[in-house]
Amino acid sequence: RALPPTPTPASPAPYRPIERKCVLEGHDGPVSAVKFSPDGQKLASCSSDSTIWMWDTQSGEAGIVMEAGPSGLNDVAWSPDSTKIASVGNDKTVRVWDVEEGEEVTQMLGHGNYVSCVCWSPNGKNIVSGSFDSCLRVWDVATSKCTHVIHHSTSPIVAITYLHNGQFLAAGDYSGDFYVYLTSTWTLLKKYGYKATGSGVREKIPISALTELRGFKSPSLLVSWTNGYQKMFRVSTASPFTVFVTVMQVENAIDYISPAGSLRSSLFVKGGVDNVARVVRLSSKTIVQVLSGHEGPVMAVDTSADESLIATASADTTICLWKF
Repeated sequence: RALPPTPTPASPAPYRPIERKCVLEGHDGPVSAVKFSPDGQKLASCSSDSTIWMWDTQSGEAGIVMEAGPSGLNDVAWSPDSTKIASVGNDKTVRVWDVEEGEEVTQMLGHGNYVSCVCWSPNGKNIVSGSFDSCLRVWDVATSKCTHVIHHSTSPIVAITYLHNGQFLAAGDYSGDFYVYLTSTWTLLKKYGYKATGSGVREKIPISALTELRGFKSPSLLVSWTNGYQKMFRVSTASPFTVFVTVMQVENAIDYISPAGSLRSSLFVKGGVDNVARVVRLSSKTIVQVLSGHEGPVMAVDTSADESLIATASADTTICLWKF
């Protein structure tokens, strides 16, 4: 049976070097996540210092600071209308915040361990959280009630992302497996493991990030493992996984930990423990620019919806805003 045609990105535009716009300072601990609001006006950051900071993306000035208790925060996610944000952390709680008032709207309880990742559905109706208790929980935003508990993994869930305007959800775990679900029924479409060694003993390489790559004709997922191995997958209900390219594998590349969405459909950004971020061209699998400026590992990366800005967050407590 012939494989479906492989997704092809748009022709890459001539590369323009990325310039650092400003450095954002305020957190008292390593910055664990940065996320641009869908409207591009704000950048949210969270940290082990248990605070969420709002930054103006044009001026770089700090806005409201929200405090979420003493346990440390791991991830944040914006609502599609850019008015609210969800945060998760080590207190096992999912919190929703009003970003204009800086007030907590609700708490969602149910996880039995640290909550490591969160995403908001494109239609605004659901929040999904992943935890070290190995479960995904689907929350109804209107009622703050958990509607589904999904437990196919036996390892901590460390990364989640919606795909194809919310039709699918991908979740990755600490053992290196990832799962794709059909969100209309929360049916598991496919489980995919990292690989087997020559002896047949399966390696357990944790997943570091899952990212939907924009600009492709078919829903496309970039999967990254902590050893630097990365693959892109085509996702569909007819054939849930078709591997069509290995993006890059670099020896000793455990420093690559957090890719952002593609820029101009042909580039993506990776952060690393060597204090820099790298801009990688998908087609040639080459590093086209190294973004220097942090004094600690780059723990998170995000790109704005219009792909004009990049944010890199570091263990040195700072955030760099870059202009593309």
